[in-house]
Amino acid sequence: MNEKRNTPQTLDGIDAHVGREFVAEGHSYVVCEDILGVGGQAIIFAACRDTEPDADYVIKIPHEYNLEMQKRLARELHVGKLEHEHLVGAVAIAHCLSSEDVGLISKRIHGTSLRNTIHAHRHKKEPPIPLDKIVRYGIQIADALQFLHENDYVHRDMKPGNILIAGEKAFLGDFGLCDDQNASESLTRTGVVPGTSEYMAPEQEEQGKTSPQSDIYSLGMVLYESATGERIRSPKEIKLSDIPKDNGVSSHHFAAVIDHCLQYSAKKRYTTVSDLKADLESIAANEVPKRYRVIQGRKKRLFLLRTIAAMALACLIGVAAWSSVSLLSVTPPPEFPVAEEYPEPDAPRFRMPLPNGNSPFRLLQDEDYPKITSETEMMLKMMEVHQMLWHPGAGKSDE
Repeated sequence: MNEKRNTPQTLDGIDAHVGREFVAEGHSYVVCEDILGVGGQAIIFAACRDTEPDADYVIKIPHEYNLEMQKRLARELHVGKLEHEHLVGAVAIAHCLSSEDVGLISKRIHGTSLRNTIHAHRHKKEPPIPLDKIVRYGIQIADALQFLHENDYVHRDMKPGNILIAGEKAFLGDFGLCDDQNASESLTRTGVVPGTSEYMAPEQEEQGKTSPQSDIYSLGMVLYESATGERIRSPKEIKLSDIPKDNGVSSHHFAAVIDHCLQYSAKKRYTTVSDLKADLESIAANEVPKRYRVIQGRKKRLFLLRTIAAMALACLIGVAAWSSVSLLSVTPPPEFPVAEEYPEPDAPRFRMPLPNGNSPFRLLQDEDYPKITSETEMMLKMMEVHQMLWHPGAGKSDE
């Protein structure tokens, strides 16, 4: 059961499958010569059912059928049986009558992959795909993704090789890496990040976390590559100016949608695929998408805030300049009244306690001097009497 099958690196290994008969649910499927795809995990052939002449089915034969591949095919069958007009429908898991090979039978989409379409335009050195077609394909794939998310599945491997183009319609396929959000056990081996690194969201590649926003990121990468023909490794390499102008579609509106899909943080991307789909439908109808209106509104608010800030700064500078001029202007101190000059009196003025209302001191006036003189003479006489009574002979010179 764990036997390793012939890989497609050898022509004999590929030819060995041609003509083999697989059976499932009462039908037989014969492998045709048409090889529709070769990958690292499996090879895909066209197949005819029963006696029908047209090869309206495909069979996906794994290179190695082990327990992990068994779970993947079962998951792909379960998701493929969810009916949606833009999903590649799965039919059954078939077993080979002449070997131990096992294959997944799906309905055939008569067209080519988006990857081949991009390469074909790239080699012709022409604009990869007209924007109006890319928008139309994007709406259809977003519709299919929305259906998967509503059924609690995350695709995890969104890339041009898993999108089929048939005329004006696009189909999403290869559900082997789909993540069931309600499953208790993951199909991914520990330490292995599922998907294709060039189209992985940052959180998916760095942490192994997947969500509807990681699918939105991958779809944004697919839309960008479809428009420019360039496969990039990191959002830092994106040049929205490289998106070609189209007479029927606004490249500015399309670039705004791509930019929102490819935000590094999952929280800054579209909340749901339906929001992305609505913006693509607005672009297809030559209307302004909501995301573009949000960006323009932010630009207007930012311009208004910058204008207000510039005006406020100008006012502050003006006030500061006016204040500087005012400080530099020397203003003379105010003139205080000068006390009245009195004429010099005949006798020296001095202060002494005299009864004068509330204040015991006041400046002597001219009329006070006669009184002072008489009192002074009286005090001197009293001092002489005192001297004579208590110190007789004092002050007299010896004869």
